[in-house]
Amino acid sequence: MEILHYKQQERKENMTKMIRVYAIIGKAGSGKDYILKKVLKNIDAHGIVSCTSRPPREGEVEGKDYHFVSPEYFKNNHDKFLEYQSFNGWWYGTRYEDLSEEKINIGVFNPDGLYDLIESEVDRVHVIYLLANDKVRLIRQLQREENPDIKEIFRRYETDEADFAGIHYSLQMLPPEDRFCVDNSQNGIETVYEIVQFIKEAEKREYIKNKN
Repeated sequence: MEILHYKQQERKENMTKMIRVYAIIGKAGSGKDYILKKVLKNIDAHGIVSCTSRPPREGEVEGKDYHFVSPEYFKNNHDKFLEYQSFNGWWYGTRYEDLSEEKINIGVFNPDGLYDLIESEVDRVHVIYLLANDKVRLIRQLQREENPDIKEIFRRYETDEADFAGIHYSLQMLPPEDRFCVDNSQNGIETVYEIVQFIKEAEKREYIKNKN
């Protein structure tokens, strides 16, 4: 906790503008990365490129999908991170330098990362919770790569059940208007449209509040 407090104080001294983050969460196969890319094509926002210690999947590009780093990088650079957590056996985290003060920020977070984000010095956090039935999630993960690691897929499934067991506690830390749950079983344009509308409405409320 002392390290986290130090990081927050360090960041506050350098912050000059309001930072707002839209956090996309969801279990493996819920379509988080796909939806993030589609939403960013339909709204003027900064896409957060987080760090991870897991190896790249087929088609993933360094600096575009993630910053692929070693576990030692997290250990030796903890003061650079707003939040970082172990999730499904790998480290994930968001560095201060990965956030924009000029635009709203949109990125993918895991449950523990979301909790730390809400507890951090970020001015406003909005949550977009993607839901999808288990069959759809499993099929997506099987189709993600040409030779999927079946054992890894089922390991992630079991880990998700534990990691998301208390997600509603984190969601309840936010006002109802700052959280949005949507069924993404179809992974379609309707989901993207609903999320874009949610973001626009939230930004409109923020603009009116600051104007007054």
